[in-house]
Amino acid sequence: MSWAAEIIELGAVFFAVGLAHLFVSMVGQHADGAAMLIVSGIALIAAMVLHRWWGARRDTPTAATPARAAVMQDLLSVRAGDRNLLRLRTTLPDRPGSLAALSGQLARLDVNILAIQVHPDADSAVDDLLIAAPAS
Repeated sequence: MSWAAEIIELGAVFFAVGLAHLFVSMVGQHADGAAMLIVSGIALIAAMVLHRWWGARRDTPTAATPARAAVMQDLLSVRAGDRNLLRLRTTLPDRPGSLAALSGQLARLDVNILAIQVHPDADSAVDDLLIAAPAS
């Protein structure tokens, strides 16, 4: 971590502590200040519990859709003696037509692209492809 980021974090901590001190000083002057602080603490805890529950709810795996099941069935139906399943990683320039040119070259070699994942970079893209290539 750079020293500039550490200074910013330290400044954020000082700001948060100062803001908390100001809040406690203002609320503490009143007769119901302690109750307000307790209610604020309970509200923060409830918000944290709700946030964790919502995050865990979103991360639950979803059931396989019929389309996803069909794709998996297609992947599993490739015969080993006929084709080889391979993983291909390549870096392509990030401009229109680069991936189309690669897929055209693979089609000429009778290679089928089964799945693709693209990782963009500043001026290029790293592509991970799952391909079915002829055994030859």
